[in-house]
Amino acid sequence: MCESDITMQELIEEYRLNRRLLLARLREMDRSARERQRTLQRIRSMSWPKWLRLDLEQYADTKDRQYLEVFVYQAEAVWESLTPKQQVAVQEIRRVIQELREEEMDRSYLRSMARDMLFTLAQMSRYGAVQERLLWEREELSRHRVTRAAAVQEALERLAAQESFEDELLALLSGEAEERPRVRVSFHQLSPQQREALKLALQGFSRKEIAEMLHVRKGTADVHVRRGRKKFKNGVQLALDLGDEEI
Repeated sequence: MCESDITMQELIEEYRLNRRLLLARLREMDRSARERQRTLQRIRSMSWPKWLRLDLEQYADTKDRQYLEVFVYQAEAVWESLTPKQQVAVQEIRRVIQELREEEMDRSYLRSMARDMLFTLAQMSRYGAVQERLLWEREELSRHRVTRAAAVQEALERLAAQESFEDELLALLSGEAEERPRVRVSFHQLSPQQREALKLALQGFSRKEIAEMLHVRKGTADVHVRRGRKKFKNGVQLALDLGDEEI
């Protein structure tokens, strides 16, 4: 009888202990959820391009709160320090990297590039916003046509000085040898529809959203964007030209 009473008492104590631990854990999870929600609200309230806000929201789901707060602070400081022309060029580089990833290229080649532009922005803040290299693993570069990480750093420095660089950066990112004659195309040579579609595309809007804003079909919006880009031998040149526009 005594043993039964002791066993029951032990079970009661164990239940109470587990209940306290569970409640403490639930309170911690609730507090973390509220803090994460506040961080997301802060991101959504920023006057950044739509693509950058969406990237930050996605990034928030993969990192702990303390790291995320530091990261957002760094990214915000770096982004605000860039000129409009630099901001557009950063966005264009991000698009190029995404397109290369979608083509299912060699994994080692992809690892030799920046994992994403948000991380690049945060890292660039440690080097005056222009010193960070976009290439990661030097030992792998010999396997590819991208041969000099220093060339990317040089291109970024020229960008920071607001000097117009032509095809070098795009060639480094895509691994293409740039030996063909360069053909300059002015943004104003595009049709009005192509100009508006490209502006919206560079702001991160989807083809469906562009179609709704321009009051055309989705297929028509896609044609405007593709034909507009096709006229430029260099996507970064387009970004730099658009940097002078109010987008």
